[in-house]
Amino acid sequence: MQISHDESLNTRVFTAIDKSAFLHNYKLLAEAMPPCSSACAVVKANSYGHGAAVLAKELERHTCRSENAPQYFAVADVGEAIDLRNHGIKTPIIILGRTDPHSADILSRFFITQCVHSAEYARELSSKLSEGLSVSCHIKLDTGMTRLGFDVSDDAAREKTVSEISAIHGIENLNFTGIFSHFAVADEPGSGFSAEQITRFDKTVALLAEKGIKFKYRHLANSAGTYMFNLPYELSRFGIMLYGYYPSEETKAIWEKSHDPVRPVMSLCAKVSQIHTPSAGTTIGYGRTYVAKGGERIACIAAGYADGVPRLLSNSGRAIDNNCRFVGNVCMDMCFIDVTDSKSEIREGDTVTLFGTYGSSGEISAEDWAKTANTISYEILCGISARVPRMYY
Repeated sequence: MQISHDESLNTRVFTAIDKSAFLHNYKLLAEAMPPCSSACAVVKANSYGHGAAVLAKELERHTCRSENAPQYFAVADVGEAIDLRNHGIKTPIIILGRTDPHSADILSRFFITQCVHSAEYARELSSKLSEGLSVSCHIKLDTGMTRLGFDVSDDAAREKTVSEISAIHGIENLNFTGIFSHFAVADEPGSGFSAEQITRFDKTVALLAEKGIKFKYRHLANSAGTYMFNLPYELSRFGIMLYGYYPSEETKAIWEKSHDPVRPVMSLCAKVSQIHTPSAGTTIGYGRTYVAKGGERIACIAAGYADGVPRLLSNSGRAIDNNCRFVGNVCMDMCFIDVTDSKSEIREGDTVTLFGTYGSSGEISAEDWAKTANTISYEILCGISARVPRMYY
């Protein structure tokens, strides 16, 4: 494997992004969709830290003549959408969050689809559009996430919502082409709440259809929902699994019973600045939280919490391979790893893979860091800071 940028040789810390793994994961998910469905690739948060412009362009290039080409890219805000357009992305883009109505003209001119979560918001968005402009919109239903959306939690709420949507559906400069919602616990196969959300969604869509209001696109499934529920909707949203991780251990087990595993796309790599062999009793790092036993080889690594190495890994997490662990407190720009028993011969100046598969056995993953830090793989990936260069191979 080779990084395509020589700059990596002079970079203290970088991520190695495996484009082939990304395309592999997309292909697996696309094949798992119901036949009636098309893909919506979620590239918000800079593609979960992986680089949205590069990966979206890669996906467009490799699927442009395929029936499985994405129908949408999904982002969180208008800035992310404009960045994709400025990088030449032609695929339709949907914003999953709220956009300030004063940016309505931008949505129109950049051909961006906007989530509409309330009747009041729809009217305000419409009022800010210049004459002759229009915006494509997808209605967002709140089926149980209690985040954004029209409330459809019971019959009374659903009746009110259907009335409100009926009232705004005729707004001339808003084109309502889709309707969607979001699972709260799709990563918990044993929960019956996802089935309740599906029922709430379907009932609302059916009531709207009775009033003659239909949509080109319906979507509810995220990564797990795509294969857990086999929903007969026109779009399936691919999120975390595009990047090689599963929503939960339970969903991983279900997926791997009948599909090839997804492959992690990101590796975090950093230089070894110095190797210490401290004598017994020597303390290491801020707060002097680690006391050397003597005989260890402690590598000072040029990556810290400002780069995305969680401070919660201090004195507990593992990196490089299963025989290496963090010692002392993670610093802003550096950390310490005991490499005494590493499976590789590590020297000063070497580049090591802290997590991921680039040039390593892949024993340590973002999921391992997440478990130690009591969080989720999503946060580890998104937490790799903007100052860390993304290198693609």
